[in-house]
Amino acid sequence: MKFTRRATTVSVAVAGLLAVCAGLVSSAAAKSGSAQAKVTITVAALRPGSSNDAQKQFDDNVALFEKQHPNITVKPVEYAWNGATFAAQLAAGRLPTVFTVPFTDARTLGEHRQVADITAGVKKWPYYTKFQKTIIAEATTSKGRIIGVPYAAYAQALHYNRDLFRQAGLNPNKPPTTWAQLRKDAKQISDRTGATGYAQMGLNDNTAGWIATTVTYTLGGRMEQGRGTSATATLNNPYTVQALNLLRQMRWTDKSMGSTYDYTWPTINQAFAAGKIGMFINGSDIYTFLVQAANLDPKIYGIAPLPLAKNKNAGVLGGV
Repeated sequence: MKFTRRATTVSVAVAGLLAVCAGLVSSAAAKSGSAQAKVTITVAALRPGSSNDAQKQFDDNVALFEKQHPNITVKPVEYAWNGATFAAQLAAGRLPTVFTVPFTDARTLGEHRQVADITAGVKKWPYYTKFQKTIIAEATTSKGRIIGVPYAAYAQALHYNRDLFRQAGLNPNKPPTTWAQLRKDAKQISDRTGATGYAQMGLNDNTAGWIATTVTYTLGGRMEQGRGTSATATLNNPYTVQALNLLRQMRWTDKSMGSTYDYTWPTINQAFAAGKIGMFINGSDIYTFLVQAANLDPKIYGIAPLPLAKNKNAGVLGGV
């Protein structure tokens, strides 16, 4: 299986703000005669709604870090990246000192000097040379500045409701392996249970394009050609047309997509956890969020690889 990466990085706050803070710390250190002035940072910790156990684990890590760095105080803050609000938060300086962004956005932020240059610190890590070059490259600017740290690998996957499969007369241990089978199963779930057979994120907040691109890749298509400033969009490629036609058929012919077509990342997860959706696409790393924040009953949960066309270029979008 081929993976094309759409990943997440840890970025270190707004560059201008960090430059000011560095100046203040240096000034304070000079006045006090101390080599290490006291500093407080805010760190994007856990998603809203995380469990007490997850919070305790994070707090334990903070305590260990502060013990090793007694001059630094860490204040965890709840945070979840949101494409609709991120730019405004960044411009207003309302982001934590350390926060996460999609891997696809990191390099642009670095080129615009909106995040800090952490090259010197990262290269001191004994495991720096073990980063996969193609991954760390996405967190490196054209001038070689490292502005993020990749973490948390995942691939896009098909999430499905095992109970709805049973109610529809489908085998929950045999999820669809082709798009034709997925369409057939979605209609059967919708017809026999009244639930949405298949749903897809559709709001213009970056998620609609993200999932449309995912399906295009599974069919063997690509959304652009070339790299960097020479890249050109190929949105009208036949594979994207095929992906959109599949949605058209499921929505208007099969009527298996329910009545909500503007799902976002949070709302589609909530609807799935509530048992309203038979199948949908999302990252394979969302199980903990579904259980802890969306109150998913683990007994109904199923996950499977995305269907791949018999095409040498077919692949699955993933992330790190």
